[in-house]
Amino acid sequence: MVLAGKLLRLVPTLFIVLGILRSALPGAATLHFVASLPLDGPAKRIYILPDKTGWFVGVHGIWRTADAGRSWVNSLAVGTPSSLSSQVVDADFQGDHGFVLSSEQLSRAFGSVATWEKLPATPFSKSRGVAEGLHLSPDGRRIWIYGGIYRNLTKDEDAPNFAVTARDGKRLVLEAAVFISLDGGENWSPQPLPNPGEAEARYVTRGMSVDRSGHAVTFGESWICFSNDLGTHWNAGYIFDSEGKNEEDFSEGRYQLRHVQLLGDGVGLLSADNGAIYRTIDAGKTWHQSLPVGSIRSRSSARSSWFTSMVFSSDLHGFGTDISGLLFETRDRGMTWHSVAIQPQIELDTLGQTGASVWTCSKGALYSIEEGGVPVPPKRFRE
Repeated sequence: MVLAGKLLRLVPTLFIVLGILRSALPGAATLHFVASLPLDGPAKRIYILPDKTGWFVGVHGIWRTADAGRSWVNSLAVGTPSSLSSQVVDADFQGDHGFVLSSEQLSRAFGSVATWEKLPATPFSKSRGVAEGLHLSPDGRRIWIYGGIYRNLTKDEDAPNFAVTARDGKRLVLEAAVFISLDGGENWSPQPLPNPGEAEARYVTRGMSVDRSGHAVTFGESWICFSNDLGTHWNAGYIFDSEGKNEEDFSEGRYQLRHVQLLGDGVGLLSADNGAIYRTIDAGKTWHQSLPVGSIRSRSSARSSWFTSMVFSSDLHGFGTDISGLLFETRDRGMTWHSVAIQPQIELDTLGQTGASVWTCSKGALYSIEEGGVPVPPKRFRE
């Protein structure tokens, strides 16, 4: 009887572990080869519209398609394959227009125009800072760029490891920054973040997500902020561990935040390099650990991994790729994830999504992700 009681107490735990770590299920989503891509290097973004036009973003250029990815034409070159000083930092698209941010320039394309227009200097240009990414609002009317802006190191401030010396001998340090443009990237206004606190903890903004209700989140390696007015006012968010206590692993530098995605209705997901997933239901004010440390693991080792991209083709059904190129799938809005077995094994770069269509890239090839035999969400949850 004692043994039976112990087994009964273990059953819930076993169900939780199996729900998190189970391997790919028979009939789950599968990859279908679409076409070869114009280069073998890593993909930054893939974006294809229902009218079959779209963009592929690599490290050193942008390619355009008019036939759903079956053929590509180069439309913007950024640096050279051997250049480290001029590369694509990030790109984002909404509807039929997009922006691409390089280490030296911001460019945009509107409508069916296949050429890119170079825009005025950004706040990060001319060595004033380091750009980390850009983000377009769901309606395409607002564009944010984020990263770190150099400021003078104060006398009473310990010099962090990343401090640099300017030509005039002054010591400079990066501080997290977010800027917004309401005129298509012509002019920029700063959106002040809360008191940065420790310089090493707040030296750069790493990522951002915005939903259709005006909620926004932005984060660095060890902090996260939320806004209910599209970034006009930012407030500090709070991350809690599995026991409901403040998560100290980030503030103390043991782990770092890596990727964030707002899904709508106040729900969002946050991936960290400890392999845990954190979830918010109040649009980023509080984040609670929904999957424990080590849930997301690398393909090549037993070490914890993290998501580098995440898309949802419906309210419940989504995919994520991790740093090792592994594909994960969720059918309950990110509450649980399972890895998708791909034979032969290939490493995926990024994910793209338009409506119910999901795309991915790997070493010079474009794939579509198709649903298999696993029951799909009810029709009312599908787009």
